[in-house]
Amino acid sequence: KEFLRGIGAEITNTNLDPEFVEIFLGEKIAPGFFAWIIPTNDKGTQARIGLCISQNITESPKFYLQNFLENKNSSKLLQDIKIEKYIGGVIPLGLLKKTYASNVLVVGDAAAQVKPASGGGIYTGLLSASHCASVALEALQKNNFSSQFLKKYHKLFYTDIGRELFLGMKFRKIFKNLSDNQMDKYIKKFQNPKITEIITKYGDIDYPSKLVKPLLKKIPTLIGLI
Repeated sequence: KEFLRGIGAEITNTNLDPEFVEIFLGEKIAPGFFAWIIPTNDKGTQARIGLCISQNITESPKFYLQNFLENKNSSKLLQDIKIEKYIGGVIPLGLLKKTYASNVLVVGDAAAQVKPASGGGIYTGLLSASHCASVALEALQKNNFSSQFLKKYHKLFYTDIGRELFLGMKFRKIFKNLSDNQMDKYIKKFQNPKITEIITKYGDIDYPSKLVKPLLKKIPTLIGLI
């Protein structure tokens, strides 16, 4: 349903707190998504930085990465860094209605098994790959590679993560329509100690929808955001 365009870099000579990941939002930073700084060693001297933007943005991802390096909020964390190498790519969002055909199973990015809120696909890809492997093995044992037989794979992974990825796309639709001012408003709202306590207790990076019920139970006014 959608493609994110992304760029990143591996950097050294940083002075970061290795216990924290930094996330940056805003139309001038990463329109349609977010930017990040992730320490990659326990001294905070190495990191990965990057961002994604929506597919319909006129400027290139590299344009926004340069802005990110110069932005007043992020540049103070990136002074005197050395960029070791750039990486880039496209992230597909929105589950395929069909991930199988006669003699074919698709998994991972090819099947858009990616979390729409974060762009992450390692957990979802590995989970789906395990189902893919089990169905492929069964197909080999039974010598049956028909579309009807391989459909079992789609049902198995969809039972595990289909609902989560579907709800993730709903959340993404809300996220894309928020202005920077609205985003600031909701970030402040979520700094409520009651909310952070619930997130700490129930939060699951791979199943974020688990937070909805406990949050609404504790703070019913959040129904406006939902």
